[in-house]
Amino acid sequence: MTAETGATLGNHGGPLRPRPDIEGLRALAILFVVGFHAGVPGFTGGYVGVDVFFVLSGYLITWLLLTEFESTNRISFVRFYARRARRLFPALALMLVTTMIAAIIIYSPIEQRNTAFTAGATNLYVSNFFFAFNSMDYHGPNAQANPLLHTWSLAVEEQFYLIWPLLVLLALRTGSAQLRRRRLTLVMVALAVISFALSIWLTRIRQPWAFYSSPTRAWEFAIGGLTILTGQVTRSQRFRWAGWLGLPLLLAAVIIFTTQTPFPGITALLPVVGTALLLWSGGVDDAAGVSKLLGMQWLQKIGRLSYSWYLWHWPVLIFVQAVKSDLGVAGKSACVIAALIPAYLSFRLVEDPIRRHRVLKWRPVYSVAAAIALCLIATSVAVAWQRLATRAASTPLQLRLNAAHNDWPRSFYDDCLSTFYARGLNQCSFNNPDAQNTMVLFGDSHAAQWFTALDAVSKQEKWKLITFIKSACPVANVDFFYPAIGRRYDECSEWRGQVLQKIKELRPQLIVLTSADGYVKHSMIDALAWSNGLRRTFQDLHDSADRIVYLRDTPEPGFDVPSCLSRAVWHGDASGIQRCSVPRAAALDDNVYRLEKDAANGFSKVSFLDLTHLICPDPACRPEMNGMVIYRDSNHLTQSFVDSLAEVIGTQLRAPADQSTESVSQSGTINPKSPKDNK
Repeated sequence: MTAETGATLGNHGGPLRPRPDIEGLRALAILFVVGFHAGVPGFTGGYVGVDVFFVLSGYLITWLLLTEFESTNRISFVRFYARRARRLFPALALMLVTTMIAAIIIYSPIEQRNTAFTAGATNLYVSNFFFAFNSMDYHGPNAQANPLLHTWSLAVEEQFYLIWPLLVLLALRTGSAQLRRRRLTLVMVALAVISFALSIWLTRIRQPWAFYSSPTRAWEFAIGGLTILTGQVTRSQRFRWAGWLGLPLLLAAVIIFTTQTPFPGITALLPVVGTALLLWSGGVDDAAGVSKLLGMQWLQKIGRLSYSWYLWHWPVLIFVQAVKSDLGVAGKSACVIAALIPAYLSFRLVEDPIRRHRVLKWRPVYSVAAAIALCLIATSVAVAWQRLATRAASTPLQLRLNAAHNDWPRSFYDDCLSTFYARGLNQCSFNNPDAQNTMVLFGDSHAAQWFTALDAVSKQEKWKLITFIKSACPVANVDFFYPAIGRRYDECSEWRGQVLQKIKELRPQLIVLTSADGYVKHSMIDALAWSNGLRRTFQDLHDSADRIVYLRDTPEPGFDVPSCLSRAVWHGDASGIQRCSVPRAAALDDNVYRLEKDAANGFSKVSFLDLTHLICPDPACRPEMNGMVIYRDSNHLTQSFVDSLAEVIGTQLRAPADQSTESVSQSGTINPKSPKDNK
């Protein structure tokens, strides 16, 4: 992605000769990445293209440093960083400036502020840590919609470039040439083992940190370096088979892996080892075999553009999606292909000329000084942009719309919402602790959004309210892989089991439960497994309460509603109603609701409450109603809107004391049976 082009390279550190296989590998890597981002079938594991780039960087940089030291008995840090500066920063700076301009045109001020912060982190090559922190924040901005998300890998590589020359120099300082290489090999083996172990451990407990951080990726660079060092004793033509093993390993990772594959961890071995074998094979013989395949001209052309294409494809895709969200595979593919235009222009007009500039090559200190100056200027511009965006977001109308993002009971979420990694039971009680009747609210954040309305109802009825809420943990009793944590959500299953047991002990009069149906809509849980899991939950709870009410999930717009309204105002549309409305049919999943109702068959105490007709009374779900913004993000209701429904919810939940069952009307609301029906 960012290392030298690899057009020429020694035979595992030997005399210089062409290595077109390296350019071909770079081409494969970028094709994997853009195919994955476009959603092209067969590229579900295309994110491993980044791992290919990491191994290549370790291979190429180790070769450059090793060759320089063995030729001059020293490593020039200034020349090394000057090459990196000419290669990396000009094209990156151009992309950042263009992204900033596009964001000002397309995004609302609050979105600009978030993008400006990311731009500053990108300039300092620490955006990987920004995204690692952000991914752990359930209420944080959606990283997948950030036009600079892809810069995390550039930050990892730059952090690698800062440490690697010093590491290589310390290993090579003394001793014979053979001893130096042996020492360097041992250092890289030790680094690879420690980093790989850390990657496996963090993938299990904090996957975002394993994915984004440089210490957990260092082993991939070390494998690249070891490929150079071990290649010295494997020049025999007998090892040409390595490429024919490496290519299937790499392709298998691209085809078999999905977003539900725990990664990086131990599964990253497949693309990393596959890439190393291909490099190993190419160092032995590039006149035939896989190396000849990788040397095809069309791959060479793509390989030369790989860094520029990587820089441009993601912002182009994200900005087009911001304007038109339902692109589909064809639309996304068109976007990433169209990104080849700015990529080619950037390569021809900026990246290649500056990298080959005669004065900068002969005066490396100029390159380093220019890069530092550009970095400081770009960071200052990002800070200034963030301040201007904050000021633009401070107009009365923008403030009202952006306030919707924070229109939720923060104290309740802070105290009573169990986070992703919490395993213990977090029970919160409200109102009269000595009340004879108890209402339980059970579910994920889509249950939590109803807290204020149910709290008002319980106060009015003088009931005690107890809540059991956990982030992204549905009430359906089913294990599943959760992409946000990058593995199976075992904490959810453990927590849910504790809640079910606790509710049996409490024996409340009323249980209100609900979950987002996005687990099914977004293919995290199979539809049949969802229905069966919910049925198991109903079965566990049926004898624990007098009544069980399942709230149908709210319609899901699929985009951040306050940001959409803010963006509309920013573009001169005073209301944004038309732009930010979504067809009711698109916001609802009737199939999931049907499965949920099927799961309740045979359980007389279970009834359903569907408030869709109050949230979306028209054929299109509107973003505002009666002066209130309905959603605080892409799928959660604002507290203000929920509070406006409290009286209706209370009416539906009230029933005579001897009533034990409810029926569901065609509109989906609970109709308590009249006293004569019980006679």
